[in-house]
Amino acid sequence: MEARRQPRNEKEGSLESNSEVTSEVPCPPKQLTDFVEFSYTIALANDPSTSEETVIRTNRALAYLRDENYEAALVDTWYVDTGPNISEKRLYREGKALYGLRRFSKCCDIFQILCERYPNNLEAADELARARARLPEQLHGVYDFKAIDEEISQARPRTWIMQTSLGPWL
Repeated sequence: MEARRQPRNEKEGSLESNSEVTSEVPCPPKQLTDFVEFSYTIALANDPSTSEETVIRTNRALAYLRDENYEAALVDTWYVDTGPNISEKRLYREGKALYGLRRFSKCCDIFQILCERYPNNLEAADELARARARLPEQLHGVYDFKAIDEEISQARPRTWIMQTSLGPWL
């Protein structure tokens, strides 16, 4: 007769224990950088069409922004949509990269264009206000410490979603 392991509690033997469990763990920057290099950079090396290259570079710019690699994100946004019909994503990601690089004047210009072309984008309006608030700090050294403290208190740490599967008990 074969001995079987008994569940420690009722939940352990239920279907819930066999489902995927998701937890948030602080994102290790090295692994994120490796992911960017592996997926998007390799995809660009495989001679994509113009539309595919636009999607790949836009997504890679987002990954670089999340990794706080603002210079690389800015370079990728410059390769995307260079004509008169610049996409909303490209403008937004370019503005975020410029903000991260502390180029607040140019950042304000980009977010102003974004707000004019896409007036329903409320997030762009918030980013424009945020960049405009930072401009006097950079030019004159005048800081609103209360606003800075509020912004820091609302910031959430970067997280990386990890999933594990608890397989069936044998």
